[in-house]
Parts: sequence; structure tokens; C-alpha cells
Amino acid sequence: MGAVPYTRRRPPLYAAWVTRIVSVDPIFAAADIRRAAEHYKRFGFEISYHDDSYAFAHRQGLDLHLDLTNSPTPGGALLYLRVDDADRLAAEWRAAGADVTEPKDYPWGKHEGSDTDPDGNTIRFGVTCPWLITEVARLSCLDFARWWSPPSSSSSRT
Repeated sequence: MGAVPYTRRRPPLYAAWVTRIVSVDPIFAAADIRRAAEHYKRFGFEISYHDDSYAFAHRQGLDLHLDLTNSPTPGGALLYLRVDDADRLAAEWRAAGADVTEPKDYPWGKHEGSDTDPDGNTIRFGVTCPWLITEVARLSCLDFARWWSPPSSSSSRT
């Protein structure tokens, strides 16, 4: 049996008493806060500093926290960005001097690339593959056709 393609699920309906999560801000540990900030600045992030040990990298609604710390050890954080064009983002970051892993198609239906900062934190980025969108649409039409049949012309509606 082949792999089941990933499809985005409709967000569940929660009771009014459940607090809604409105955003997620990753925190990347950094051994050198200025070096980490400069890395993200090259990629079009705006940088702001809280103090000499904490900075923020802002870009299009994403806020990365950069924390000068040894606990946890810098590196090892992983962030996934859904983007509208993985190849264009890779080219943009490559032009800024990054050693970006070239985006390619993966069996799970994504066209993904990545960049790892000087502290070992990785940003993977990707887009749903067009062939997967076509396949999901085809399967959805087949599923629809299995259970729906048009009303017969002889039946009357009341």
C-alpha cells in the first residue's frame, strides 16, 4: 500500500472557553547574538534588540527570537515555513550568501529546501507540490462520483 498524501485538515471547532493560539514565535539559541542577527538580516529580516543577549528577527509576520544562551545548547532548533515559492526564496537567500539546500520534490508532497544558521538552527521551507494538488483534486472528484448520483428525471421533488 502506498503512502497516503498529506492533506490540510479543517481546523477543529473548539468551545468558546478554549483559548485560541494566535501565533507561534520560535526561539533560536545563539552562541553569538550579533552573528545570529546578521545572518537573518541578510535574508531580509528586520532586527531589533531587547538587550545584548536577546534579539528579534522580523519578516512578514514571523518573529524569530534569538537568545544568547548555553541552555539549551545553541543549535538543534527546527522551523518549517510554508512559502508561496520555495525556489524563489532559495535564490533570494543564496544571493544573500547563504548555503541553501536546493529545493526538491519529496514523496510527502512538498517541494522543500533549507538553511542552517551558524549556530546549527535550521529553517526548512516549502510549498505543496503542484502534482499533489492535482492528485488530491482527482481523488476528491472520484470520491464525490462514488457517492453522488444525479436525481433521475422521472423522480419528483416535494
